[in-house]
Order: sequence, then structure tokens, then C-alpha cells
Amino acid sequence: MKFVTRYLGTTCTAALLIAASAARAEDTPPPPPTTAEAAPTDDGALQEMIVTAQKRSENIQKVPVAVTAFSAETLTDLGVKDVNDLTGLAPSLQIKSADASANPKIFIRGVGSNDFNPTSTNAVGIYVDGAYIGSPLAQGGQFFDLERIEVLRGPQGTLYGRNTTGGAINIITAKPTQDLEGYASAEYGNYNTLNLEGAVSDAIVPDKLAVRVAATYARNDGFTENRFTGNDVNNTNKWAGRMTFLFTPNEDVEMLTQFHGGQNRNGAIMAQHRGDPYSTDYLGYADTDNDPYAGSYNREGTDAVDLLGGSNSLTWNLGAVSLISITAFDWSQRDDLEDTDASPNALLESHYKSLQNQLSQELRLQSNGDTRLKWVAGLYYAREYLKTNSDLDIYGIFGAYDPITGVDPITGDPIGTGIGNYSYPYTQTTNSYAIFGQTDYKVTEKLTATVGLRYSGDKKDIDYEVVGNYGADPLWNYSASKTFSAVSGRLGLSYQFNDDAQVYATYNRGFKSGGFFGGFTSSYKPLADTEPYKDETVNAYEIGTKTDFLGRKLRLNTAFFYNDYKDLQVYTIETIGTIPVQVLDNAPKAEMYGAEFEIMARPAEGLMVSVGASLLHATYKDYKSGSADYSGNTMTSSPKLTLNGTVNYDYALPGGDAIVTTVQANYRTKVYLDTSNREDLVQGGMLLLDGRLGWRSPDDRYELGLWGKNLLDKTYLVDTVPLAADFGFDALYYGDPRTFGVYFKTNF
Repeated sequence: MKFVTRYLGTTCTAALLIAASAARAEDTPPPPPTTAEAAPTDDGALQEMIVTAQKRSENIQKVPVAVTAFSAETLTDLGVKDVNDLTGLAPSLQIKSADASANPKIFIRGVGSNDFNPTSTNAVGIYVDGAYIGSPLAQGGQFFDLERIEVLRGPQGTLYGRNTTGGAINIITAKPTQDLEGYASAEYGNYNTLNLEGAVSDAIVPDKLAVRVAATYARNDGFTENRFTGNDVNNTNKWAGRMTFLFTPNEDVEMLTQFHGGQNRNGAIMAQHRGDPYSTDYLGYADTDNDPYAGSYNREGTDAVDLLGGSNSLTWNLGAVSLISITAFDWSQRDDLEDTDASPNALLESHYKSLQNQLSQELRLQSNGDTRLKWVAGLYYAREYLKTNSDLDIYGIFGAYDPITGVDPITGDPIGTGIGNYSYPYTQTTNSYAIFGQTDYKVTEKLTATVGLRYSGDKKDIDYEVVGNYGADPLWNYSASKTFSAVSGRLGLSYQFNDDAQVYATYNRGFKSGGFFGGFTSSYKPLADTEPYKDETVNAYEIGTKTDFLGRKLRLNTAFFYNDYKDLQVYTIETIGTIPVQVLDNAPKAEMYGAEFEIMARPAEGLMVSVGASLLHATYKDYKSGSADYSGNTMTSSPKLTLNGTVNYDYALPGGDAIVTTVQANYRTKVYLDTSNREDLVQGGMLLLDGRLGWRSPDDRYELGLWGKNLLDKTYLVDTVPLAADFGFDALYYGDPRTFGVYFKTNF
């Protein structure tokens, strides 16, 4: 507690000094204009960004929350095409994935989950147009034709509430327009990369009903060579589409109805095989060429994901208050054939099959206008259904089968009839409900107090079984039902020195529901593995500033935080007998503290500079799992320092056209990729560099140029699966190599 007091005292002093400095600077009147000066105009001030981080439209600089927002133009310049492309763009945000088409692992301020199973819910909630996307299969399906993305850092225990102990990512899609407009873009690059995207919008009934249709398509041949077959693997092949209707029967009613769908047929992810200790696995295979983009794989599967859904958002202005209703439905299914052992043998083969659907309803009543008292009150309900039928083929038939015909050339037995074939079919239903409210009261014209509360409950029912070799009777089964509930909330004070300087202090109580683990577990200790894990809770303290200087040409935002976690949900892999067992349990105590800085500046005409930094300390204070003691270890995906910077420069040419340039750099220090903090499962400090260089027509209608990602061609790890203790190897997953190409975009 003494540490917390000292930490908060120091950060509070720093925050007040920053805000007071901005207040003094902006309170000083500018010198009177001379006769040679023009009348005051937009002289290059930073553009105002409107966000809905608090469920109402507000200037981002007036919101007492650590939030970073990206406009549609910025997302295009940075080449953001899916959730993984956001990693490092906002302070303390790290994203990784060891799957081709699903399960993004999102960490903010060290909080996230390595669990890839469909029962898992991330500590960072993803919302599309206000609707929570619970399925890890569907969370990456709508990163196209966007208006903006908002990244909220820290627990969001009131207005978002559900499983957002780390933060939230708000995806706001582009809305239909009353006039005909649209765009089309195309990129082509090495590895036969092709990215297409476009949208068109127009009124059906002027001022009453408008529609927008958008679609995207992406493919490449893959970055990895399969030496066993000569084929390229780790390829991409996916598309998505969305149709949105905007109905405005009168000035008080607005209804936004969206239908979306998509399909991924990406190649199942192929890892790199590394024997232990850097030799052979338990069937004698070793990958010795040290090429991270080549391997020998007997199974070339597909990670097939299908998505379908829709949402309806109704806003009804009733005068002093508005009624908001958000209804959403999402359906997703996955069929993934994975060569988990990353070798030409049948040491470990996985087949993941799951089907998920979710129906949710949120009702909110909230005040209108810039009144002294602003408030939001709401109800939330969701029902989720999950069905899986996954299996593992352990040791198979010792690699004797033909990879083309899929049968043993001697016995004729098919793949999956080895000595260790296990399937683990199960179903789970979840009924979630919540009641919440938040008030913001102006104590004075400059001082605002915030109070928020949320009661959340999750009732989960699971029916789980493990079936042994050849589809025999179940080895065991498990059925259970449990309700998890808690109260979360928010207390805050914000002081607005003037229009350009704010300081705030908040306390947030966050809650992430407990549940039942959905990975494979053995028959050695089924009851211990399937007992429900506990709720995760956090007490989070934050002090921040939001300041503009130099006529709003320079912006500095800061956040200093301390998070005290109880029963943090942690995913690990243990060895039971000779079988690797996935475990999701609780670390009784964990803590994170640090500081974040964001700087934006327009130092010259056409030039925009953005810099972000994060200092982070994230450790398990008390965590023992099985026979291992992880207490004191650094949490996964928690670099001590991250830096990101973007430079945009539009150089105007005499004819009115322009040369447009974007350079984006991202640096982070060492990252542990496994709970054990094994030094051979670490990605060291690294710098990634991306860029775009193009020409834009005078009317902004056409743009064409060059693009590149990972321009320094860095080889770096994004994830690992440690299997050395069980099979004599670790699976290593690498980021994409250098990619580059040409692009063209037209607006109409």
C-alpha cells in the first residue's frame, strides 16, 4: 500500500504540472496581428476527433479516459487490414496470433490471454457499432470500410463491463450517406499478394433511407515453403462483405441496420519446429536449416472459418433523454486441420472444429445536451451457444502414412488411427445479464465527478467428454452449471483548466467472468482440470492529462496507472503422464504499473508527427500451477518499453497534386512469450518499419504509389507453443517477412 501511495503521489504531481503548464501557456493571449497577417483561420491546428468511448459523442480531448483513436484515413495510411495490424499502434497494446483465421490474443497493459480455445474470452472486449463480439472466431471479421477505431486502455467496468479488465476496442463502421459516393482500392505485391476493398453509398429514399455496401478480399501465396511437398504454405485467402441501411423517418429517430458475412480459407498455420535441446523430437526429426520460412509438413490443412451476422441500432430522441437499443446476432464456425508437430511425421496432429452463435440486446436511457448532470442507465443480455468436436492424434502411426493419400502404405489405416487419438466434444451455453449506470456531475464549471456501477452475471452450462482411440466409448464426461457474478464500477474526478488542458484521476473496479476450460484434458485428472476457474477482478488507479499547446498544433496526453489483480486468469501447458495438458487457472495476485505518453504535432504545412510511448511493469506476484512456481515472472506480451511513431507528409506540387508519404516505426524491448519466462522462448528487442509513398491527384480522386511492411526484413517471433517436455520440440510462430508492392485508390 505504501508503494501505491508513493506511486500515485508522484504521478499526480507530474500530471498536475503538465496540465498546469498547458493552462498557463494557453491562458497567455497571443500578440495582436500585424497588418501583414491574415485574419485567424484554420492554420494547421490538429483536427478534432469525436469518439463514443463513454457511449455519447465527445471530443477525445474532453474524455477522462485513456483512449487512442484512428480515423479511416489514418488506418489506410498505416495499412491496417485486420486486428493484428493494430499491435503497437497505441501505447501498451500488443496483439498476436498462432492461428491463421481466428483467436487474436490481445493484451493491453499486460492483460490478455494466451488461451486459443473457443470458451475463452479475452480481457480486451471487441465491439462493432456498439455490439460486443464474444466469439474469438468472429473478432477479426469487420476490419474494412471503417469510420474509426477507438482503443480504450484499462478496465472498462461500467459502460462496457463484460470481460473488459484490460480494455476495449471499438470498431465504428462507415455509415450510409445521402449522396452517391464510394471508393475502390487495390494492392499488389510480392508473394502474389492481392488486397481489394471498396464501398458504395447512396440514398434509396432521400433523407429517409440510405444504404452502403462494402466488401474486401485478400490473398497471397504464403510466406513459407513446405520442403516435404514443394508447396507454399501459410497462405491467405479470405473475403468479407457488409450491407448497412440508415433509416431516419424523422429528426428524432435513427436506425442503423447492418448485415455482414465472410469466409476465410487461409492455410492452417505452419509453425517452425525446434527440437529440444535444439536437436530432434521424440520421433527423431530435426529442422536444421535455420530458415524461419521453410519447413517439412506432412499435413497441409485449411483453417476454414465462416461468419454471418447482423445488428440493429436504434436511437430515439425523446427530448431531455434518448433511448438506445442495440440488437446483434453473430454466427461462426471453424474447421482447422493443423500439422501441430511441424514435421513430416505424425507426432501430433490437431483438428479443431467449433460452432458458435451469440444473440445480444442492450437497452440504454441517457441524458441529452450539455447539462450539469449527464447520466446513462442500461440493461444488457446475451445468450451464447458453443459446440465443438475437436480431436488430437498423438503419435499417430509414427509417420508411416502417405501424406497424399492419407493412409498407411502397409496397413491401409487412415490418419488418426494411431495409439493416441483423442476427441473432446462438448457444448456450452452462456446466459449473460447486466444492469449498469453512470453519472457525470459538474461540481463546478471546471470540476466534474463521475460515479458508475455495474452488476454482471454469467450463467454457464457445459457438457464435456473425452473419447479415446477409434471412437470408443467416452473415457469420461463432465457436466456442470455455475453462475458467476460481481459488481464493478468507476469513480473519477476531472478538472478542465480551460479548453486545452484537463487532468483526471479515476478508480475502476473490473470484472472478468470465471468459467469452464474448453481445451483438451487427459483422463489422469479430469475433475481437477474441468473444475471452474475463478472470476478475475482488478482494482485500477489512474491519473492522466490531456493538453494542447501552440494553438492546438501540439498535443500531449499522459496516463499513469497502477493495477492490482486478484485471481488473474492464466493459460499454461502442463505435462500429465506423457500427454501435454492445457490449463487455465488463476494467479492469486498480479500487478501492473506504468506510464503512457502520446504526442501529436503539426510543425509545418502538410506535416503530421505522432509519437507514443509506454513504460510497463507486469508481474505475477503469486502464481503456482501444478508443480511450477511462476511467482515473480514477467507476464507474457508485456514489454517494459514500447515506442511507436508515425510521420505523414503531404508535399504540394505546383499543379495542385501532391506527393504523399507515411513512415511508421514500432520498437519494443524483450517480450516473454510463455508464462515460464524461458529464455529460449523470448523475442528480443526489435524495430519494425512500414511505409507508403504515393501521388495524389488535385481533386483527391486518385492516389497511386508504393507500399511496404517490415521494410528492414526483421525475423521475429510472435508466439510459441512449448511442447519440449512432452514431444521433444517447441512450435515457433514467426511474423511476416518483408512485403512490398503497389497500390491504387479512387474516390467517387
